[in-house]
Amino acid sequence: MGAKILDFRLTKRRAMEIIRAAGEDSSKIYRSKHAPIRMGERGIDDLQVQRCLQRGKILREPKWNINARNFECVLRDISAGQRFEVIVAVDPTDPTGEVTIVTVQLCG
Repeated sequence: MGAKILDFRLTKRRAMEIIRAAGEDSSKIYRSKHAPIRMGERGIDDLQVQRCLQRGKILREPKWNINARNFECVLRDISAGQRFEVIVAVDPTDPTGEVTIVTVQLCG
């Protein structure tokens, strides 16, 4: 028997399901070492990030990050009159539904 090939695609719809669920349960939101530094520099707090996960718009199809071995999604939201994006790492095979905030960036 040959090796089983796994389907590692992640649709925007499925990514949003995972991200929205994590947005409703902050214990499922982790931050990279880089994220809090950028959040501080850009004046974005944890609550704004969580709200972005709850209501932000995903901008494009999730992109596979071969080095991190997960998908990265870019969400955009507005808070306190400031447009920003949150880059979120998602592993659709993780049964915990946890996500990781990779970084945040301001929009022009």
